[in-house]
Amino acid sequence: MDKLINGGDIDKLPSMLRSMYNEDMLEVTRKSYENRLPILIIYLISTALCLYGAIKMRQLKSDGFIAWLIGEVLPYLGSLLFIGSPFFKGFSVWFGIIITLVFIGLYASQRKNLS
Repeated sequence: MDKLINGGDIDKLPSMLRSMYNEDMLEVTRKSYENRLPILIIYLISTALCLYGAIKMRQLKSDGFIAWLIGEVLPYLGSLLFIGSPFFKGFSVWFGIIITLVFIGLYASQRKNLS
């Protein structure tokens, strides 16, 4: 990515793709690579919490919602901690946040059915 930005090959890309390759995205890529192990651990813990929470909610246990909720929010907090605010400048991240918020709202509206 660094070679693409500084090498002049970026001018050959279509304008839509050219806008995706900037200094912020280069910094996100660099920090993601430098912190790949802690980010991986956070994502694995989040996946386990989501799976555990989903199983518990399937059994109609209310503590499953809390575990699932933590598992949903933890990757965003970990990315903010290890990568920083440039991580949130991409469209795909905001799309993921919107989907996450929709599911949090849907599950929260059904908490009355959990014991």
